[in-house]
Amino acid sequence: VERVEVQRTGMLDESPVDSFQASGVAEFHAFALLAAGHVAEARAVAERAYTLHAEMPGQSQTMAIAALGMTALGSGDLQAALRFLDRAAAGFGGYGETVGLQYRFRIMRTETLARMGDIESAVASAEITERSRHPAYRYVESNCLLACAWVAAARGHVSTAREFACRAAEFARSHGQLAREGLALQTAAQFGDAGGVDRSAELAAVVEGPRAALAARYVRAVAEDDAIALDEVSRHYEAIGDRLVAADAAAQAAAAHRLAIRKGSALSAGARAHQLAKDCGGAVSPALAAARVRLPFTRREHEIAKLVADGLTNRAIAEAM
Repeated sequence: VERVEVQRTGMLDESPVDSFQASGVAEFHAFALLAAGHVAEARAVAERAYTLHAEMPGQSQTMAIAALGMTALGSGDLQAALRFLDRAAAGFGGYGETVGLQYRFRIMRTETLARMGDIESAVASAEITERSRHPAYRYVESNCLLACAWVAAARGHVSTAREFACRAAEFARSHGQLAREGLALQTAAQFGDAGGVDRSAELAAVVEGPRAALAARYVRAVAEDDAIALDEVSRHYEAIGDRLVAADAAAQAAAAHRLAIRKGSALSAGARAHQLAKDCGGAVSPALAAARVRLPFTRREHEIAKLVADGLTNRAIAEAM
């Protein structure tokens, strides 16, 4: 399939009339590579598409810019992701609203803002995204649900974030979107939900690329509070180019080491997690926030401590939990 896509893209590149479709195919190709865990290759596809269409005015260039934003997010370059996605939104304009491209990439922008900890902007972006839903893009529903999950997580509502991630996994599964289902289960694990242990193992046997097998290991490590396995998984995610998940897995490893009273290992894992987050442009997440708590709290206690630190009242904390 990948060879056919590359050949098709090559043919489209030769036709000025079809150049917009070529950049669209490149975006699909890059997403498939991201989902499979070939992050560097995905960025290369997006960069090649931009190079080919950089001098072309209009939608061809804009789609290529949007693909750059998508792959920047996928590799954890949050500042670049926001910059490219904002440029794409301006380029798509009213045409993007009509055909649904604005909706497609607003989902990514919402997630980017949430991962950066810009709660006010993320909430506003989520509301605009919801109002701009487009029937042609029903297939990205799981991505929309995951963006909502990250907004909830940024607000400290981790239980709600888990619910959104599980809904994303269920949508993907019911629509035969196996790679997207794996991404949703991976995200749920980032929120500390390991309910997808068995299903992620099944997906690892049928979904191509390194991510599915790595996600299965990750979910199991979260389920077992296995600090050593979380350390290893984090390094593997970093190796495939997904620094955001690597940061969360390292943060969870720090918490697990701390619960096992391995203070040195906890400090090392925590320092690595926060360096990865810094390298991503200041990424935030429940796992990263929990890794800063020094006492051997449970995950639930970590969530409550984070809400207290954010200044929520007891009533608001009760509603969030």
